[in-house]
Amino acid sequence: MQQKFKIKENGFAEIRKQLILRLVSFGLIVLCGLIVYIYILSTNQSGDINTLPFILPIIIGAVIFGLLMGLRRQKSIFNSYELTIDDQKIVRKQNITSDITIYLNEIEEIKKIANGALIINAGRLNKTIIVPAQLENIETLESKLSDFNITTAGREKSVLQSLKWPLSVLTIVLMLVLYLSTNKILISISGILLTAGLIYSQFAIQKSKHIDNRTKRGAWISLIVIIIIVWITYIKVFGT
Repeated sequence: MQQKFKIKENGFAEIRKQLILRLVSFGLIVLCGLIVYIYILSTNQSGDINTLPFILPIIIGAVIFGLLMGLRRQKSIFNSYELTIDDQKIVRKQNITSDITIYLNEIEEIKKIANGALIINAGRLNKTIIVPAQLENIETLESKLSDFNITTAGREKSVLQSLKWPLSVLTIVLMLVLYLSTNKILISISGILLTAGLIYSQFAIQKSKHIDNRTKRGAWISLIVIIIIVWITYIKVFGT
């Protein structure tokens, strides 16, 4: 018998504060990096006019607009979550995101983490379905999966997720070194690390089924950034 589960009413409200905190934290890191970069550029320019007071409101406005649009899009995607389970398989569907199907005989483990969410893992096939705690009648779903041993775990975070904020700060620092430094060794190291990081990030984004298609399409712009970084590194290291 097939059964469908959707996000409960006002389910997004339960994660709204946490999501806003993440978006604002990321926005502040980006904003601080841009302000420092523009400030350094303006102090190196000749003339008495300081452009920072004129550019700063535009930057802040752009960051706030981006955060608001991001929050609105995440709400739409989250509320579209739908999980279907029958006697053979589990299917997760979500707007502008690739469907994920795991057959019951493929399930290797099910974890229930601290926030109440479930992680259904078909490890050998590198497929994972994340079931948010805000799912309607999630207790019924757990009952249907009672044949599997649902283990309890803490907050499930990969190494990269744990290092997300330090890596964001490091990326901004490497960008500043690349653009502002005159030391060829530091420039080379920064260019190599940034290029490798962006290539890996692009690969991970395009491969993931938990990232929406719009974000995947937008991520291709990083290829332009990679080309610019390689070009700047080459010019500053090997140029005259």
